[in-house]
Amino acid sequence: MKKLSLKKIVLFLSLAACSLLLTSSAVQEKGKFTIHLIGDSTMAPKDLSGGNPERG
Repeated sequence: MKKLSLKKIVLFLSLAACSLLLTSSAVQEKGKFTIHLIGDSTMAPKDLSGGNPERG
């Protein structure tokens, strides 16, 4: 049985991770994307009519 060195294992895993990242980022749905916002209650879609004081 051939013994693998730690350096070769790290190199292989690094190359595998890079290729996975490159191929997964290349696949993209055309023309449609979603932006997720993180915030508190001032970002909630509330009715602003009637002088609602809760605004950011």
